[in-house]
Amino acid sequence: MIGLSIGLIATSGIISMLVHSINNNASILKDIHLNQELRTIMSGVVKDIRRAGYWKEANGTDINPYSTIYISKDNSCILYSYDTEPHENKVPGNEDNYGIRLIDQAIRVREKSSDCESKKYWRSISDNNSIKIKTLEFKSNNICNNLSSSNRDCNTAQVGDILSIKHIIDVSLSGYIPSNKKNILTLKEKIVIRNSESKLFMES
Repeated sequence: MIGLSIGLIATSGIISMLVHSINNNASILKDIHLNQELRTIMSGVVKDIRRAGYWKEANGTDINPYSTIYISKDNSCILYSYDTEPHENKVPGNEDNYGIRLIDQAIRVREKSSDCESKKYWRSISDNNSIKIKTLEFKSNNICNNLSSSNRDCNTAQVGDILSIKHIIDVSLSGYIPSNKKNILTLKEKIVIRNSESKLFMES
């Protein structure tokens, strides 16, 4: 009887360790899945935003019609454009307008030139069943130069001055696995836009 009791205790201990090990492994696999999913999304976001302002017909003289970048007041939406098809009137078409935003815990990309206020024409690129996006935030830290005068900066620009704006976008993305809401992973990236925005200063 004593031997049987000892055997049962030992078996119980082994089973307990096995269950703990299985739970541990499951938790590790979930963490790996979360990391991979978020990093894949962030990589796509960074690569696309980096293309903002690309213009096939850029000549260094004409103001680039694709260079404007807009970030919503709540910082969860960014709109931008880049040249995919030549246009005679040098005006970006619907197919050149892009955007990324957070809607209903999913990352969505812009379609049909939708704006940041509307939920229409925003296609999800993340799977809500697999991962929930908690936050998506864009912040701009731009560098501005006055190309028209070495004696005036952007703050003292005069009407007619041409300003060159180098866009630097900080992106923060966080999410979690639906089965483990407490384990939140946050990723951050700094995007330096290759194509500067040139604009004519107009009196406000």
